[in-house]
Amino acid sequence: LFDFTEQITLMAWVNQRDAANGESNEWISKGDYAWCLKHRQDPFYEFFIYNGSWYVCRVDDAEEIASHVDEWHHFAGTYDGFTISIYVDGELRNTAEHEGFIDITQDPVYLGTNSSYLDRGFNGFLDEVCIYSVALDENQIRAVYETSLSEVAQGSKQVSEFYLRQNYPNPFNPTTQITYSLPRTSEVKLQVFDMLGRDVATLVDGVQLQGEHTVSFQAGDLPSGIYFCKLQSGNQFTDMKKMMLVR
Repeated sequence: LFDFTEQITLMAWVNQRDAANGESNEWISKGDYAWCLKHRQDPFYEFFIYNGSWYVCRVDDAEEIASHVDEWHHFAGTYDGFTISIYVDGELRNTAEHEGFIDITQDPVYLGTNSSYLDRGFNGFLDEVCIYSVALDENQIRAVYETSLSEVAQGSKQVSEFYLRQNYPNPFNPTTQITYSLPRTSEVKLQVFDMLGRDVATLVDGVQLQGEHTVSFQAGDLPSGIYFCKLQSGNQFTDMKKMMLVR
């Protein structure tokens, strides 16, 4: 999968916990011989493609990188068959010229590490990871960044506490929407249980940004009856709502 040879775009929101930790800090990678977007320990940000050798594009600013610790920032790397580009927070920061095809490998795509070197680890959080088979242009990268930033800003203004809303519609058949709010970036687990306390669905299990989130629950082949939706964020918050599935 993801054997894109002619063009590619990698994007992610990244919250790194340290600026220079001696690790290679891969955010999105397909081994070490295809493509990767990462924060190197030197320190600099790097996007590379592999075409018989590594062709890289970097942002080399130690002071800026240190200032990004424990903050969310948006990164993107693109290759259009001729130019390798790297972006930070929607801004084109550097380019490098190369013409050729990206090598195909059997390596899987990993987030937060590298399948070729599993001892490498990224200390931080990733969100809204995107991989495209085309090279987005500068305007498109900025539009993605500004749209995401606007959503985060709106969420930060409106959300001041954890909250789990009643699902809608309720009763439902077979799909319902579950909305919840996070006052800060948090570890979140959203599950659905039946009347016997059995876990019938895990809808969310990971780190999410501050703001309001909506998840769709598809009941599938579950029988009619009462179910419970449980939202938990570590030991900070737990709440549960009763839902009724009517066939």
